[in-house]
Amino acid sequence: MRTPLANVDASWLRMDEPNNQMVVTGLLVLETPLATGRVRTLLQERLLRFDRFHQRIVRGLGGIPAWEDDPRFSLDHHLAAERLPAPGDEAALQAYLGALASQPLPERRPPWRINLLPYQGGTALVIRIHHAIADGIGLLHLLFGFSDEGEGTIMPQARSTPPSTERGRIKRAAALARLMFRR
Repeated sequence: MRTPLANVDASWLRMDEPNNQMVVTGLLVLETPLATGRVRTLLQERLLRFDRFHQRIVRGLGGIPAWEDDPRFSLDHHLAAERLPAPGDEAALQAYLGALASQPLPERRPPWRINLLPYQGGTALVIRIHHAIADGIGLLHLLFGFSDEGEGTIMPQARSTPPSTERGRIKRAAALARLMFRR
């Protein structure tokens, strides 16, 4: 069954350009190595319970975009273990992210992908999700639900003063933003 995209989501799709994809790209750097099997399990338990993550975008009558279940859905199309080019340092990670950010997601598959990279003794997770699935804030809430600290929660309650665990995440995210946008 097909479900038409909401107008705002269809707008994100129309804004895609070859060198400016409307894909939210996030980077999570973990201090310890993370096994691909563990990520697969987490995705199956916490992400794939949402229809959008196993649905693709198709064009219906008149070119109107709609969601439909991907009949050939496979997690293998969305999760990849890769390696950074030598020496695997911060510059290599930045170059990798820069090249990846301009690549479109495959049109015939659900519009998201996660790449796992060994990085500085730990793991870098590069998460790419098209804006048509959800807005940036919605995706952040979804990712909080993906973490063990936020297990079972999709929309954490807003707080005026975050508890220490969230404050730590906010500090790490700010440090990552400084790293990514430094010239």
